[in-house]
Amino acid sequence: MTKNSRVIWSEGLFLQPQHFQQQERYFDHEIHIRTAHFHGHCHGFHQLQLDPDLLLAGKVGILKASGYFPDGTHFSIPDKDPAPPCLDFANAVKSGKVYLSLAKPHWAGRHLDWTPEEAPTNNRSPLKYLAETTEISSVYDPELEPSAVDLARLNLFLSAEHLHQEGHVQLAICEFRESRNSEIQLVDAFIEPCLCSLQNANIRRILEAVLALLESKINQLRQRRVRKGSHNSSEIGDFLLLQACVQHRLIVAHLLRSKQVHPEAAYLRLLACLGAVTLYGDDTAADFLPNYDHDNLRLAFDAVFTALRNALAGLHDQHAVQIPLIQKQAGVHLGQITDRTLLVNAHFYLTVHAAAPEELVQRQFPSTVKIGPVEKLRDLVNLNLPGVRLKHVQQAHAALPYYADHLYFQLETRTDPLWKMLDQTGHIAIHYAGDLPELRLELWAVRREQERLL
Repeated sequence: MTKNSRVIWSEGLFLQPQHFQQQERYFDHEIHIRTAHFHGHCHGFHQLQLDPDLLLAGKVGILKASGYFPDGTHFSIPDKDPAPPCLDFANAVKSGKVYLSLAKPHWAGRHLDWTPEEAPTNNRSPLKYLAETTEISSVYDPELEPSAVDLARLNLFLSAEHLHQEGHVQLAICEFRESRNSEIQLVDAFIEPCLCSLQNANIRRILEAVLALLESKINQLRQRRVRKGSHNSSEIGDFLLLQACVQHRLIVAHLLRSKQVHPEAAYLRLLACLGAVTLYGDDTAADFLPNYDHDNLRLAFDAVFTALRNALAGLHDQHAVQIPLIQKQAGVHLGQITDRTLLVNAHFYLTVHAAAPEELVQRQFPSTVKIGPVEKLRDLVNLNLPGVRLKHVQQAHAALPYYADHLYFQLETRTDPLWKMLDQTGHIAIHYAGDLPELRLELWAVRREQERLL
């Protein structure tokens, strides 16, 4: 006997409930198979909202949820199905996942629990459905009295990962771990299996971060000066990379506006973006990406985002690396050189802008600035010792962004003993004691091998 076969309806057939149950199994199977073949990942949440009050009490419960189990069963809490009883973390292990679960009994076994008040025991697992009697009115004849109809509602329950049992379909709703003070905390980076990318805040944050990375790279490439009549390989590569970044920026921006993008579709777009940018840099970035796992979306999205971020950072290293400067107080800027190889293998440039004539800035700034390790800044200022010296350059390096209203100074680092001290911490300090108005500084490093190419 085939459990999913069609019922043969014939004249004179003595109808029994089993006929309708078998026909229902046939339709359910047909729908599930066709949708599964159309798209391989049809299970997950359309909506998921946990109860924040229960979390404070060391429990987990569901306020709202809707979606599909892996077997195709649809659920909607609380509109169609009752919320499952909450799960107490005190009865769980120190870490793991919590699942929304549903029994998947044998097709010929018992599916309905007519006595829901009887709690499941160790010898009796919850059945798939709970019986509920509801008064239903006629939608065609309002004069008819409402009739009592027995309905089957899903018998949903929550289970911890270590209590996984055979014969159930499950969807992970959260991940938890024990903190240092023995409190149970949810893992913020967890991504539940979902059917819409923007349903999960972590996928949204990843897409927003990718968009920001692409916009930063686009701005950086647009600021590069393309010299008239120059068509070297670096500038052509910049143009092609700019084209790729603009194209994928539009795609990622669309993903953030669309409400019905499946996570796999978003993942494929990120893969395409990664492939486009690695064409101009390290093409091994995608070699170690894990396979897409719809039940472990965090693994897939974290891996592709890390590879994409590293690929874009590597492209930045091909030309110039900006050392972010933070203004701590009037006249003092601090920076962190995280890549210590730059101290030996790069030339450093300081771009200076002020609301003053360029001749005044060029003459006054080098004589009133102190540059050196943070640990030596106090001595440089109080004892009026010379710091790392600056040399004005007439033409900005081709790898640097071109600003028409900026002056460019190169740091003379090769023989300066102060510069060698930066290798210990990488913390650089810039102190300016002059009175140039609206002073803005940027610190850049250009790798020497790139300088030879440009």
